[in-house]
Amino acid sequence: AYEIIEIGFLILIILLALYFLKSTKVHPVIRTSCVIYFLFGLSLSAALWADDWAYMRYFSELYFFSMLIILGSSVKGIKPGKVFVLAYTIFVWFRLFIDIVYIR
Repeated sequence: AYEIIEIGFLILIILLALYFLKSTKVHPVIRTSCVIYFLFGLSLSAALWADDWAYMRYFSELYFFSMLIILGSSVKGIKPGKVFVLAYTIFVWFRLFIDIVYIR
């Protein structure tokens, strides 16, 4: 069930990055790379999504570029993406900590 929550948050971050694509202040190469990785992901086969963690190989680069776009975004002087990114990062690291300490 955690994998479904994690992939849901990853998709939400990617969609948020695509929303902030025009308003971000990052270099155009980063914007272009994010769009290319997104389009590349649309062409991947079902075999990638069938394995337990194989999809993270694809999401790692797209997640990196999406985070850069979100962190560089600004809407009327407010950084709304930074709050979401911080909350998500804390959630993932806390979940990993619980997994390692209590489950394994």
